[in-house]
Amino acid sequence: ARTMEARVVRDDGRQGLMLRPMSCVRAPLARADGSARYDQSRTSVLAAVYGPVEAKKRAELADRAALEVVVRPVAGPPGPREHEIEALLHGTLSDVVILALHPRAAISVVVEVLHDDGALAAAATCAAAVALVDT
Repeated sequence: ARTMEARVVRDDGRQGLMLRPMSCVRAPLARADGSARYDQSRTSVLAAVYGPVEAKKRAELADRAALEVVVRPVAGPPGPREHEIEALLHGTLSDVVILALHPRAAISVVVEVLHDDGALAAAATCAAAVALVDT
């Protein structure tokens, strides 16, 4: 396995084994049921949670809440990378949120990418988790 040596200096000035600086702000959005902004070095995302609310008939599940995850890129329509992160978040959050507590309801998690400089999936996961805690 390849390892990063401690003496290597990265483009952003960090040593090889240094983590990216992180910060998190809970509840930056007043209209969402839960929200968080997460920054990891120069990657920044904003997550919002809406719900549980009454699900539309086509999305309604009799035994649990329907979970919708949307990742919006910095610019343009979502591409394969955003869809991959949506699938990752959906799988992760489905295991964490007790959807059976809210049958026939819908919970939406929206992640807006403000700036992407790497580690986007990790930043999106952290922001979504904090936004869910904020509900």
